[in-house]
Amino acid sequence: MHRHVRWLGLVFVTAALVGQSQARNMTSADDPIVKVESDYQSGVISLDERALLIVTAIKKPASLPSKYQVTVTDNEPVVLPDRDATLALLEIWRNWDRLSSSTQSAVAQIMTRPSAAFTYDTPGGFFKLHYDTTGANAVPAGDANNNGLPDYIEKCAAYCDSSRTRHVALGYLMPPSDGVVGGDSKYDVYFEQMAYYGYAQPEANGPMPWNDATSYLVLHRNFLGFPPNSDPEGDQYGAMKVTIAHEFHHSVQFAYDYTEDAWFMELDATYTEDVVFPLTHDNYGYLNSFFSVPTTSLMYQTPPHMYGCFIWGKYLAQRFDTSLMRAIWEGAKTSATVYTSLTDTLLARYGWTQDSAMAEFALWNFITSSRNDGLHHADAANYPLVTIGQTHVTYPTGAQVSPINPAGYAASYIRFIPGPTPGTLRLTFDGADTRQWAAWVIKTTGTNSHQVQQIPLVPGTWTGQLNVPNFTGYSSVTLVGINLTEFSAAASFAYTGEMKSVFALSSQILTDSMVYSGAQRMISFKINNDAPLDDVVRVSASDNLGWISMAPFDLAIPAGQSVVANIPVKPPAGTPLGTMAALKFRAGSRSDTTMVDSAQTAAVTVLQVGDVTFDGNIDIADLTALVTYLYLDGPLPLPVPQSGNFDCQGNIDISDLSTLVSYLYLSGPACPCRPF
Repeated sequence: MHRHVRWLGLVFVTAALVGQSQARNMTSADDPIVKVESDYQSGVISLDERALLIVTAIKKPASLPSKYQVTVTDNEPVVLPDRDATLALLEIWRNWDRLSSSTQSAVAQIMTRPSAAFTYDTPGGFFKLHYDTTGANAVPAGDANNNGLPDYIEKCAAYCDSSRTRHVALGYLMPPSDGVVGGDSKYDVYFEQMAYYGYAQPEANGPMPWNDATSYLVLHRNFLGFPPNSDPEGDQYGAMKVTIAHEFHHSVQFAYDYTEDAWFMELDATYTEDVVFPLTHDNYGYLNSFFSVPTTSLMYQTPPHMYGCFIWGKYLAQRFDTSLMRAIWEGAKTSATVYTSLTDTLLARYGWTQDSAMAEFALWNFITSSRNDGLHHADAANYPLVTIGQTHVTYPTGAQVSPINPAGYAASYIRFIPGPTPGTLRLTFDGADTRQWAAWVIKTTGTNSHQVQQIPLVPGTWTGQLNVPNFTGYSSVTLVGINLTEFSAAASFAYTGEMKSVFALSSQILTDSMVYSGAQRMISFKINNDAPLDDVVRVSASDNLGWISMAPFDLAIPAGQSVVANIPVKPPAGTPLGTMAALKFRAGSRSDTTMVDSAQTAAVTVLQVGDVTFDGNIDIADLTALVTYLYLDGPLPLPVPQSGNFDCQGNIDISDLSTLVSYLYLSGPACPCRPF
């Protein structure tokens, strides 16, 4: 299973661990490795020249050609912020067989172990420190306790032992012995003047049937001038602590599988700084490189981003178990990659997929700094705010596309701020079909209170919709689109946001729609306030024949209740029977003018028995007309003779006259065959 490890090995130089605060305010343009890589990509230099220049930049920067050279002094260490020497050396190692024999020999000579005049075995008995007290690589000579051993070496010994003790307590394998290389079988640590904090270098295949390797550490000779940290012992020793924790963890990784991708090895080693020395927080210097570009993949193998990704390790340990990171490495001995091992471990131990963990991680990353609610990242108050890709304050947003597309295992955040009008925010999401997606919504009340809700997506099309009722009840609502296709290039998602009113009305006509010519009838119109808020409703009515002349009016309707409005409808006198008018009743919210409900019906004129004069009323004029018809040979009742049949017996006679008199003057019953 071993891949042959040449003596050069896989050198992990943590150049990016110099951090974001730069002693000389240097940029990536100053980094000799960046310049070398640029010239190689442009065809200016060959693969062999590139390899030689890179190892020279790491070990002998003063020997670089002037176009690449950066001066390193005791009091002003060079900070190389962008291009990590680890990746450059990885590429050299992987292309070793493509290098000429002379280049291989030259690179091997440059990358030999440092030599030193003195050694010191740490009290724990595992490490041997090799150091000088004079010359370019001399450590600080201070000896406050006058025991003949530099305080710097004593501190380093204590920190090395602490780091190993912590690793042993967590159950990690220890780096395999290198035999007598370095003088004996103890683990060797050297000190050099360099531009970097330090590096761990594998040397040869280990004894196990997996890809393990022996290794040694090289640390900065004095750790002066490095970025500040929060260590109680000061910046110098804080820098030493995290370097030992980080680089020794690389050597532990080599005990499992030195072939793993740099993105995980580096985030894991940077996470381990917090595990071993939790008060130093030197790694906080990389957090901006992560939170400022949340659309950058977790697997992006470029510093300082991959160092800022250490919070993925912290999330996994906090959310699941502190032993999870070790379990990943145990699985990596036989798994294809640590990614596969993590997937298998999460599923077997906790029933989680790595995709679901990544989605939750993206949500946790929103709830930091001033948004911290104390329920997510343990150190969230100290983390920066994640970059919001787009903020919307007016609705509808129209069709939108993710402003910065997230790569695989990365996220994009879209924020929606409510306006003054109450209502429901309706969000839609549509991820590119070439990726797998998750979409979540973070509903924020105030500043430090958050609710999360998943938008269910249809696999394959990755589309979904979610309503957020009472939008004005939140200070913001944030859509999080997460690309779950690991190692994939960036892809877009589309989204919309539109307001649906919180006010809701429904209505219905309760009365039949028969009317009498010349007579007014009240048509009952029921209006329901279906909203959770009280409302005032404007009621209006119209028709196509002018039968309604009512002015609009307002009704107050409590939340969840109903009222009945009576709408007067009056066809003109003499309107022929069977005439139909189209009536439309309308109820509109005064709180939200977009919320309207209406009902329609067809009103038809029907015969009013007893209205002999066909004027819409039953009165003395009808009695007179009926007497005239019966006894004085007067005209027939209008509009048809049946209007005179007031007793509904079929004939028009004295019985109809008597019944009508009784109705008008003696409180008798109404005509029994009138439609209403």
